[in-house]
Amino acid sequence: MGPKSAIRVRASVVRSGVVRTGVAAALLCLLIAPLHANNTKKKTPKVSVETRNADQFQQKLDHVKENAAKQRPDPAPTIFREEEINAWFAQRRLKMPDGVKTVRFALNRDQVTADATVDFAELRRDRPTMNPLLSIFDGMHDAQVVAHTTSGEGTVLVRVESVTIDGIGVPRMMLKMFIDHFVQPKYPKVRLDGDYKLPARIDTAVIGERTGTVVQK
Repeated sequence: MGPKSAIRVRASVVRSGVVRTGVAAALLCLLIAPLHANNTKKKTPKVSVETRNADQFQQKLDHVKENAAKQRPDPAPTIFREEEINAWFAQRRLKMPDGVKTVRFALNRDQVTADATVDFAELRRDRPTMNPLLSIFDGMHDAQVVAHTTSGEGTVLVRVESVTIDGIGVPRMMLKMFIDHFVQPKYPKVRLDGDYKLPARIDTAVIGERTGTVVQK
């Protein structure tokens, strides 16, 4: 696979705010990362539809942060729309993980599909390996990640169901080897399956049809 191929990641999940690399990074980007990020929005003279959507997403993130600081957070749900999430990531208002060039999410019930462009060579930098099983994780490629999530009592359970690179399915064993060797040294929380504590006093984070809804307590 040459360095001029390309990677798109499809992931299925539950949260906002959301994540930080490779396969499971897309999930973390959507569920957790935005609530810890600084807004890096650049001023532009003309406000596009994308910018308006990104601004709306940022306003909702700010509300979640401010609500979490209250002695008794308002339990009214905060609803993030798919187009707001995608606009926010498209404008790179969150510093993306190494190698992740773009990411786009499609939300379904209890599931998120994320498309990303990832440069595996950049992600693997400074961690050489002679393992031939990991040779597919090199250069730029198209990939899909599908994950299922459930949440409650301040946590979200993420289960990665399938991953493909350039349309070819990747065995879980190889994914685990890749994450263990290249991803976890930088992002130790990333894994194929696991529970993640939700930030900002979020009790539940539920994915619906083109929406993500969080409730704080």
